[in-house]
Amino acid sequence: MDAGRAVQDMDAGRAVHDMDAGRAVHDMVASRAVQDMDAGRTVHDMDAGRAGHDMDASRAVQDMDAGRAVHDMVASRAVQDMDAGRAVQDMDAGRAV
Repeated sequence: MDAGRAVQDMDAGRAVHDMDAGRAVHDMVASRAVQDMDAGRTVHDMDAGRAGHDMDASRAVQDMDAGRAVHDMVASRAVQDMDAGRAVQDMDAGRAV
């Protein structure tokens, strides 16, 4: 009877040990899964941040280009106005002569 109990106790001890080992492996796998998810989120956040930065940079360039276009148009009009003014002066000078 004592030997039978000893075997049962050993089997019970082994079963508990196997369950504990299984839980430890499960916990490690679960922990890795969480780490992988966190790493994935970090990469996603970085990609989203870069996309936002690229969009902002693109808008800044577009705004600069639009500003330059307006500046060029204003400068072109100023030159046209000066040329028109000179033409009128030349005509008046011709009439005066």
